[in-house]
Amino acid sequence: MNDFLLSDRQFLIPYLQKNNIFLKKKYGQNFVIDQSLLDTVIQTADLQPDDVVLEIGAGVGSLTERLLAQGSQVIAVEIDPQLGQLLITHFGHQKKISLIEGDVLKRTTLEQIQAQIPTDGRKLKVVANVPYYITTPIITTLLTRGFQISDMIFTIQKEVAERLVALPGCKQYSAITVFLQYYGDTYLVESFPPTSFFPSPRVWSSIIHFMTHDERPCTAQNPLFFHHCVKLCFTERRKMVKNSIAHVIKGWEQKPDMTWIENMLQQLEVSPEIRPEQIWLEQFVDITDQLWNIYPDTLKSKWLP
Repeated sequence: MNDFLLSDRQFLIPYLQKNNIFLKKKYGQNFVIDQSLLDTVIQTADLQPDDVVLEIGAGVGSLTERLLAQGSQVIAVEIDPQLGQLLITHFGHQKKISLIEGDVLKRTTLEQIQAQIPTDGRKLKVVANVPYYITTPIITTLLTRGFQISDMIFTIQKEVAERLVALPGCKQYSAITVFLQYYGDTYLVESFPPTSFFPSPRVWSSIIHFMTHDERPCTAQNPLFFHHCVKLCFTERRKMVKNSIAHVIKGWEQKPDMTWIENMLQQLEVSPEIRPEQIWLEQFVDITDQLWNIYPDTLKSKWLP
C-alpha cells in the first residue's frame, strides 16, 4: 500500500465495507484510486502552505488527504451524510480542515463555505471530482456568487471537458464555453481511463484547469443578462443568430423587429446568417449589450444585484 490509504484500492474496499458505506448512484460516486491522477491534480493546483482550497465532493477523502499533505487550509464539502461522518472520523482531528456536509448548490451550504474563507484577501483554489450532470451548475454558481477564485481544477467526464475548452466553430462550443471564457482561461490537462476510479465509470475522465482573468478582455453591461442571452441562443444552436436573437426577444413578450436585428448585427460586423457556435466571446458581449439597451426597464430589476 502507498502512503495515502484512501486512494489505495486494497485499503478502500474493506474500509467502505467496515463502515457500512453503500455507494449511491444519485450522487455519482466514483472514488479516485489512480495515484497519477491525484498527482496531476496536486501539481496543477501548485498548492502553497498559505493557500485556501475548496474541495467539492470530498467523498472518502482520497484527494483530501493529499491536499492536507501540502499544508494548505482545506474547506471540504460532501453531500452524502454517511461519507460526511466518515470524513469527520478520519480528518476531524486536523486543524487545517473545515468539513461541511451539504449541497454546494444550496444557499445554506454556500453561506457555510463563505463563513470559513479567511477575510485577508486570499483567493480560493477550487478542486473537485464531480459527476458530469452537475459540472455546469457548480461552475456557474461559484463564478456568479461573489467568491474570489484564482483557479479551479476539476476532474470531469472527458466529453464535458472538451466542451469547456472548445473554440468557436467546433461542435463542442456551447454556452458554458462562452461563460468560462468570460471569467478566465480553461485548459485540458490530461485524460484518464475508467480504471482510475472505483467503481469504474463507463467513460474516460479529464482534468481541466481554469484560471481567472487578472483583467477581463471584455465586460458586459450586465453579466447575468449576458449569460442568460447566450444560453438562450444555444438552446437551438442550428438556428441562424438573427433567429436566435428573435427567440430571446420573444421571451420578453415582444414582437422581434428583424430589420433592427439584422442592422444591429451588421453594425457589429457579425453576419446575421451565422450560427451561435461561430460567434466569439467579444461578439456575444457586444450583441447582448445592444439587447440590454432595448430590454424593458420594467424587467431590468430581475438582473440587478
